Amino acid sequence: MAIGKVVGVLLDRSMSRQSGSARLVHTGRGERPVEHSLYWRSADIWRAESPDGWCGCDGTRTLEQRKRRSAAAPMPARPGWPAWHLQLVFPLRAHLWGRVGDDYYLADAEQQGGLVRVTLAGTEDDRAGWLMVDMEQGYIREADYNGTRLRLDHFDLRPQPDHLFALPFELGV
Repeated sequence: MAIGKVVGVLLDRSMSRQSGSARLVHTGRGERPVEHSLYWRSADIWRAESPDGWCGCDGTRTLEQRKRRSAAAPMPARPGWPAWHLQLVFPLRAHLWGRVGDDYYLADAEQQGGLVRVTLAGTEDDRAGWLMVDMEQGYIREADYNGTRLRLDHFDLRPQPDHLFALPFELGV
């Protein structure tokens, strides 16, 4: 399959994604899989919950609260660059298009049933990876970024309740 067809699907479908939820499974090299409940209003307003705590962005700052620490730590949000949690949902803002600052570019594409496997190559080094793109829904279902794997399950585009995006205003350190 031509890479241009995959790009077209991601362009058409991911631009209209407003709100939703999914289960995200993250597996680092040599690590056990960690499940996250992921909720988003946009690529800049989101929340991810895992057994170890939560992190999220209210549009201006990114906050993280882990069980091993007693307080959340504010981190500046990178405008236009979604957290790794959301790169499968908002693929146009992911770091895989070969742009300046991107880690990967799309090297090849192969149809595998209703999905397309896209091979990734490193832009400046020997990194490698792959994506499984759901051509019907227009999102990346699974990705491997140089050995770190992300997988989306239970993708749902219904609006999410406001309380999911209310991050604490006062942070103890």
